[in-house]
Amino acid sequence: MIPSILSVLIFCLTITLVIVRPKKLNIGTSALVGAVLVFVFNLVSVHDLYEVVKIVWNALATFIGIIVISLVLDEIGFFEWAALFIISASRKSVSRLFFLVILLGALVAICFSNDGSALILTPVILAKIKLLKLPREKALPFVMAGGFIADTASVPFIISNLVNIISADFVDMGFIKYALLMILPSLAAIGMSFLMLYLVYQKQLKNQFFEERLTPPMHAVRSKSMFILAWVVIGLMLLGCFVSGTKEFPVSFIVIPCAAILFIVAQYKGIVRPLAIMKNTPFSIIFFSIGMFVTVYGLKNGNITILLAHVMEMAYSFGEYASTLIVGALAAALSCIMNNLPAVMVNMIAVEQLDLAKATKELFTMANVIGADIGPKMIPIGSLSTLIWLHILEKRDFKITWGYYMRVGVVLTIPTLFVALSSLYVWHRILT
Repeated sequence: MIPSILSVLIFCLTITLVIVRPKKLNIGTSALVGAVLVFVFNLVSVHDLYEVVKIVWNALATFIGIIVISLVLDEIGFFEWAALFIISASRKSVSRLFFLVILLGALVAICFSNDGSALILTPVILAKIKLLKLPREKALPFVMAGGFIADTASVPFIISNLVNIISADFVDMGFIKYALLMILPSLAAIGMSFLMLYLVYQKQLKNQFFEERLTPPMHAVRSKSMFILAWVVIGLMLLGCFVSGTKEFPVSFIVIPCAAILFIVAQYKGIVRPLAIMKNTPFSIIFFSIGMFVTVYGLKNGNITILLAHVMEMAYSFGEYASTLIVGALAAALSCIMNNLPAVMVNMIAVEQLDLAKATKELFTMANVIGADIGPKMIPIGSLSTLIWLHILEKRDFKITWGYYMRVGVVLTIPTLFVALSSLYVWHRILT
């Protein structure tokens, strides 16, 4: 009984430190405080630490590689080129530009992760929208769309979200199998995101036009040879990720070499500075992931995850469809309370402890991922990408209040999550 209570208290303290950030305490440091406490109080052993490292090393290595690729592409001018390209393609129509911004945000999130989209694309889009001299009320839909789609479009590939990487590694699922299971739910999530964002912001977009005063897209590119190499590396990375699914080797073995090639060539050409890349790499997220996983292991050893497993088993009594919705909703709710990384970790361990058929546990695992990818958009603390996004906006004098964010976030998220989970159930039935 005492270990259970102690593990919950340490977990709650850790989450409080992450959310409140006393004296601007780094989120990575906060999570490591929790990890140290569960170790000191013997809630986790040295063997548990070894197990955590086995689970997260590939996820974190892949995440670092994706972020480095994103930062190098940003230095090349790749994302600025993309932003200028869609502005040109919109033909001065605000509504057309709105849909193209969502599409660009979705593609960036799919290929470079939700955190990469928030970190790199947000300032680029915001800068270009300001150059168009759109008033705040007209710019707001673009800003909200970019923030929302970063997470809701991060479902399809393992590399699209740190949540996906950790979950796939935990259940030993390859790139191809994951992508196959998520193809329909991800398309449904992206499609529903388009629809909900338009319904919410249609009044600000209707019959609006802007005067295009921007430079041609290719003027943003600092090196044409690097620009071509970037496309080659992106293509090889995605192809390699699919190959890794057939050969069953870690995705990081593909992503890290691609990042290294791009970085070394860009450095040789004098386009990037190593210290600048190091400075902009969000290492706090890495320490946060490790610290939270160790802290969550304390909950497991305190038998708290068994309670969640019982809830899931009770949900299963209502049928597979209802239980899929419940598991996804549970992941979403926990993500809103404690952030999606610890939430998906807790739920993964609970699913592993279920005494159900393998196919059902697979379905629940995917529902857990979708709930943790999409569900956090209801509140600002739900995902790290949202916190990054809000921080970037505040630094650029485009502050969005928590009250406004939550009012819009709930309206956008609940239908999108419902459609994605329903699509998952239907697609999983077809496949199995």
